Amino acid sequence: MQAELSKLKRLFILLLILSLLPGMGWAESVTDRSYSSVGGAISGRAITATLYVSPNGNNSNGSTWFTAYTTIQAAITASSSDAEDLTMIMVGPGTYDINTTGDPTYTNNVCIVGSHRNFAKIKNDHASATSVMKFTGLVCLQDVTIDCGSGTNDGVIISGSGTKGARVTKVYFECENVTGAQTALEISGGTEYTRLQDVKFHGVLANTKGLLLDDVKFSNIWDIQFHDCLTGIQITNADSDQNVFDNLLFHENTLGLDLDAGNTQIFENINFFKNTTRVDDEVGDHSWNDINGAFPISTEPDNFSGVNVPTGDGADTWGASTEIRAAATST
Repeated sequence: MQAELSKLKRLFILLLILSLLPGMGWAESVTDRSYSSVGGAISGRAITATLYVSPNGNNSNGSTWFTAYTTIQAAITASSSDAEDLTMIMVGPGTYDINTTGDPTYTNNVCIVGSHRNFAKIKNDHASATSVMKFTGLVCLQDVTIDCGSGTNDGVIISGSGTKGARVTKVYFECENVTGAQTALEISGGTEYTRLQDVKFHGVLANTKGLLLDDVKFSNIWDIQFHDCLTGIQITNADSDQNVFDNLLFHENTLGLDLDAGNTQIFENINFFKNTTRVDDEVGDHSWNDINGAFPISTEPDNFSGVNVPTGDGADTWGASTEIRAAATST
């Protein structure tokens, strides 16, 4: 009996030691499961694998922070190419240079998640680069900064997410050093049900297009800020329909909203502050509600039936800056 108890004690001590040692099988598997659970909760999606990226990793297999890849592109390359898989890429604090020519294009389904948008910065400083990254599979970006650099690089291009859409949450597009025309975030290619939330764009008045939506529909864009951009949002393509924009701030842009195509956009709680031009709308069938800013109010009835404008002395009762005009003659 005593011999059996001694064996049990030795076994217990051995298991305790294994649980405390980093890198051992049992402890590591528990750690991996816990991080996967956190990653799944962050992304709002089920994931099939988790990879880690950190400047302090040993760049071996990305399965833990200790073995983390040191570049984001290495983690994406190692992610699953199965169309039914989704790989979570957890990014530690640091600056990550994609360092690839042209538009570095990735087809695998990935979620790239940092711990805070100011902690993890992604850029592409290659001399022949034209954007930071391009995604043609499913993608979600969260809690990272996209640095457009000091040239004419575009930021992120998302094309091909299809009916499943893309997710961009708590991302900062840092484009205030660009020297030529560029777009911070482009979403295109028949994308539906995309969601952008808590995203900030900071650009250059003469150069930066903040958000380009080209053939995007049924998407939700809310809690977004545009600062110092040539154009805050541009919507193109006749199939860009029924997108919802809520709680947007346009601050000191050359043009806030450029509506070139598409139908029935819904704008709610939009704030304009110190923009040269607030809206250029060439479509005109959108819904506007709770539009705020320091600008004159225009009253433009469809016709003048029942509208009586007094004449003669004292007719100017509304003030010299007030005018009533027909909508058909509006400028």
